[in-house]
Amino acid sequence: MPGISEANFLNDNIELTSASLISSDGSHVDIRYQVADLSIKENIFTQSMSASLVILDGIGLIDKFPIVGEEFFSLRFRTPGSGNVFVTKLFAVYSISDRKKSDDRLEMYTLNMVSIESMIDTLTTVDRNYVGLRYDEIAKKVFEDFILNSDLKGGLNVKDRYIDLARFKKKISVDQSSGLHSLTTVGDTPFKIIKKCADLAQSIDYPDSDFIFYEDRDGFNFIAISSLLEAEPLKRIGVNPPVEVVYAMGDQGIEESRQKGKFRYDLIRQFEFNNSPDTIKSSHTGMYGNKIHAFDPILKKRNTITNNYLNIQRDKKIPSFKTLDSNNLVSEKSIHSNDTGASHSQYYINNIFDKNYEEVEYMKNRIAQNNDRHLFHHDDSYKSKGRTAMKFSLLNNYTLTIAVGGNSNLVVGNIVNVELPLSSDLEEDKLQPYSHLFGNKKSNKFLITGLTHNFIGTAGRYFTYLTLAKDSYFNDINTKYVGKI
Repeated sequence: MPGISEANFLNDNIELTSASLISSDGSHVDIRYQVADLSIKENIFTQSMSASLVILDGIGLIDKFPIVGEEFFSLRFRTPGSGNVFVTKLFAVYSISDRKKSDDRLEMYTLNMVSIESMIDTLTTVDRNYVGLRYDEIAKKVFEDFILNSDLKGGLNVKDRYIDLARFKKKISVDQSSGLHSLTTVGDTPFKIIKKCADLAQSIDYPDSDFIFYEDRDGFNFIAISSLLEAEPLKRIGVNPPVEVVYAMGDQGIEESRQKGKFRYDLIRQFEFNNSPDTIKSSHTGMYGNKIHAFDPILKKRNTITNNYLNIQRDKKIPSFKTLDSNNLVSEKSIHSNDTGASHSQYYINNIFDKNYEEVEYMKNRIAQNNDRHLFHHDDSYKSKGRTAMKFSLLNNYTLTIAVGGNSNLVVGNIVNVELPLSSDLEEDKLQPYSHLFGNKKSNKFLITGLTHNFIGTAGRYFTYLTLAKDSYFNDINTKYVGKI
C-alpha cells in the first residue's frame, strides 16, 4: 500500500513497553529507540504471525552484538486508551536483508521474523498414530505435544537459562468437529498435520467444512469460518453502554473536535480495493458450481456430488451458507445461475459407505477397528468439499484494505462496520450516501481476514491496515432500485 501523507498519529499513540533483541548467548539489548519501521502481520489464512523490523543502527549493533539471524525479538505494546490490551509476542529472527549504509557511521537493515511456534514447527516432525479421535482433538494434541511442550535442544530448549519460552508460547483454542477418525503421520511437521485436520474437519454446528488454523494476537485458533461470520461486530472499549466500532471513509460529518479525540481512530485514512468480481476466476474456483467425485477402492464404486450456489441458497431443505448479509452474489438470471460444476472438479479416494465396512455382508469380520482402524473410522469429508470451495471463493470475491489509526484491540477474525460513501453526485443519493451493495448504517459488516500493525519510528506514525472481506451483498441484486435502499 502506498505511503500515507499525513503523520497524524505520533509516538504518544503507541505505548511500546518492550522491544528487545536476545542473542544466542543470552545477551539482551533494548532497541526501542533504534526501531525505524516495525510491521506485525496476522492473517486467518496463514498458520502463524510474522514480522519485519527495520533497525537504524548507529552503534555498530549488527557487528558487536552480533546479529546473525539466530536471535529472538521480544515485543510488548498497546494503544493508549485501549485498556489493558497488550500485543505481547516473541519472534524468532530468521534472516537479515536490505543492509545498507546511510553514511559512514549509520546503517539500516531489516530483520525478518516468524512466531517462535513457527520456528519450532520447522524443526519438528511427528510420527504418530491417532486412533478414534475427532479432528479437533488430534489438532490440539499435536499442538500441545509438539509445539507447546516442545523440548528441542539448543537455543529453543524450554529449560534454557536465559529465556523462558514456555512463558511466551501461546495456547490453541479449538471448535469441536464431528465424528471419530484415525490419522497416521510420518515425517510431517505439526502445523502441516493441524492444517490437514482443518481441511478434513466437519463442524457439528455448520454444514460447511470450513475450518481454518491460524494465529492471532491472543493465540492459535482451530475454528470454523462460519462461526466467525456469526459473531457480533466489535464493540468500543470503555464506552457504556457498549457501541459498535464504525470505520468511516472521510469525516462523514464527524465534528473536528471529536476527530482529535478517540473518534479519530475510526476514520479511514486510506482505502483501496483488492479483489472485485471476476466471473471467470470465480467459475474456476467453484463459487457458482462444482463437482466432487469420490472413489471407493474397497467397494469399487464412485459417488459424484454436484453443487450449485443458487440451489443451495434457494432450497429450504439445504442449509444455506452463513454469510455477513443474506443476499446472494449471483443473480437469478445470470449465465452462472445454473452452473453444473463443469469448470471445477475435485477427486478424492474415500469411503463412500455411510457406515462402517463391517456392516457390509461380505466385509464382516474382515474390516474392523482391531485390524484396520483407518477404514473403520471412515472419513466422508468429501461430501462438504464443494461447499468449502464455494465458501472460500465467496470470501475472495470482494476484498479491500483500509488504513486506520493504530489499534491494538483489533485481531483477525473480528467483524467490523465500514461506511463507504456512494460515488454519486446525484441529489437523490445525498440522502442515502452509502454504498448500496456494501450496506448502510443498518448493515455494513466486514470480516477482518488480514491485519498489519505498522509503526514507523522515524516519522512517528502508527497505523493498522485491515484486509476486509465481504461474502454477500446488503442489497438484493435481483431487485430494481433507483437511488434508494
